[in-house]
Amino acid sequence: MLRVNSLCRIRPLSPFPVLTLALLVSSFVFSKAAADDPKKDALNADLEKLRGTWVVKSFVIDGDKSGGGERYTFSKNGLTIEVPPGKYDFSPAFFEYEIELDPKADPKVMWEKMPGTSKDDDRTRTYIYRLRGETLEICMGMRNRPKKFDGSYGSHQMLYILEREKADKPKPKGKW
Repeated sequence: MLRVNSLCRIRPLSPFPVLTLALLVSSFVFSKAAADDPKKDALNADLEKLRGTWVVKSFVIDGDKSGGGERYTFSKNGLTIEVPPGKYDFSPAFFEYEIELDPKADPKVMWEKMPGTSKDDDRTRTYIYRLRGETLEICMGMRNRPKKFDGSYGSHQMLYILEREKADKPKPKGKW
């Protein structure tokens, strides 16, 4: 493209304004696409934070403290719960569930579903959860979905405190 300036000289049009405009338009389009789904970003972030194995450190049912030791292993959209041998009549026991999260809710919500069911199924359990570093708190109401983290007497809630399982330290190579 050519442009004529006021002194009637002909010179080529600089490509820089065109490139700048193209970059602005493309950055707007890509940033809008990323910002269109902040809920999905928060969901992926929480799923990634949950991934791994957590050990129940304390468990309170309506004011009654119970032991712990159960292991909760979160994968992308799944949860496996392992009950230690001898803890109950069955040993060891493994339970597998699908999970669904709503990290934008206040407090955050987790649905523990039987494989292939929806969150509206009667067998689905609804929890509220929060992550605090290497600690995960999960609270389930025995009657309704809880609004706060409380396992005290009369709350009709179960409160689990889990800690992320520490990875085994790599063994040194060589002879010691």
